[in-house]
Amino acid sequence: MDNPPPKIVQGYKFNIFYPDLLDPSETPSFTVTPCDDPDFAVIRFKAGPPYEDIAFKCVNREWEVSHKHGYKCQFQNGMTLRDSFLRLMFTVNGVGFIFVAAVLFVLDAIGTFLIIKNVPYTEIDWSTYMQQVECYMKKGVRNYSLIEGDTGPVVYPAGHLLVYSVFHTLTNGGKDIRTGQFLFMGLY
Repeated sequence: MDNPPPKIVQGYKFNIFYPDLLDPSETPSFTVTPCDDPDFAVIRFKAGPPYEDIAFKCVNREWEVSHKHGYKCQFQNGMTLRDSFLRLMFTVNGVGFIFVAAVLFVLDAIGTFLIIKNVPYTEIDWSTYMQQVECYMKKGVRNYSLIEGDTGPVVYPAGHLLVYSVFHTLTNGGKDIRTGQFLFMGLY
C-alpha cells in the first residue's frame, strides 16, 4: 500500500486511511493546535517511519481547550462522574457497600440528633426505670417481685437493671434527661 501524503482528515476514524499507522500496544503521541476557524482544532499524530505525521480536524473545540488542562470535555466529565456514582451506588461491591453504609449512618445520626433537639421529651418509662434502679442499687433489693416503680414491677431480665444503673450514674440519678437521650443515641 502506498503511503498517502499527510493531509487533514475530517472525522475521527482516521486509521481507516492508515490501518497500521498506530501501534495498539502504545499510547499514540499527538499535539493539539488551534485552527483558523475557532470552532475547530487540529490533532496531529506522530506516526514515525515509514509514515509521515497525520492530522485531522476536530470539530469539538472544547476538547482542545480541556486537553491543555489534562481532562476531557465537561460533558464527558459529567457523564463519567454520573456513571461512576451509579456504578458505586447500585451494584454489589465492597466499596459501594461501605459508602452507602457510611452515608446511611451519618443521615441516621443527623436525624436522631434533630429529633432530640427539636421534639419535646415524652415520658414513657424513664422515671420508672430510674426508680427500679434505685431499689436495686441504693436499697440493695434483689428480689424481682419487690423491685417496683410508678408503672409497676420490673419486667425485664437482670441485665436491664445493670445497663440502666450505668445510665442512672451518668445522668445524675436520671435527672439529666438530655444526657440520657444522647447516651441512647450513641448506643443506638
